[in-house]
Amino acid sequence: MAKHIGFDADQDCSKITKLAASKKVEFVGRYLKNLKKAEVVALSAAGLSIVSIFESTAKRALTGHTGGYMDGQWAIGHAVAIGQPTGTAIYFTADFGELSFQDPMVYAYCAGVIQALNGMYALGMYGEGALYGVVHDLIKFFWLAGGGQMRGTPGLLADGTATIVQDVGDKQKLDLGINIDSDTALVDDFGRWRHST
Repeated sequence: MAKHIGFDADQDCSKITKLAASKKVEFVGRYLKNLKKAEVVALSAAGLSIVSIFESTAKRALTGHTGGYMDGQWAIGHAVAIGQPTGTAIYFTADFGELSFQDPMVYAYCAGVIQALNGMYALGMYGEGALYGVVHDLIKFFWLAGGGQMRGTPGLLADGTATIVQDVGDKQKLDLGINIDSDTALVDDFGRWRHST
């Protein structure tokens, strides 16, 4: 199965769409909190797919079921507003060095997100390797955070279980002129999408 090269960024990528496409980039991970419809249209017009990311704060996943349900509702509202097709993925984050005693809170958070999404969007999670072992029965996709020595990450890298693997910085040498982390999707279906009109 072919690998798919992409990147994630926390800023509008509209101005680099042609450059990214010329470098064989296939997808762009973008945070729903600052993704606007105009950028969605620009990315899609350049042939780039979008991978939606939800993050309000790095440790938001510690808010349990209630936080997950609230975040899932917000994510649905924004995804619909920017034209994200149903059935595609939204990746929620646990962007911190999670400790084993926090696993139940993160699991409850994912359960809350699932309840809110109600099948409308597929649930992906982003985090260190150990997170996959905690939430694998709830999620469809897993985005492995960059940093090879985090808890559980070496094992997940070795067995190829992750859907997407993030680099720390631009290890793919895409040189797009903005601050990015490059990414590699290891499967063909990772919940990406494009604007349909």
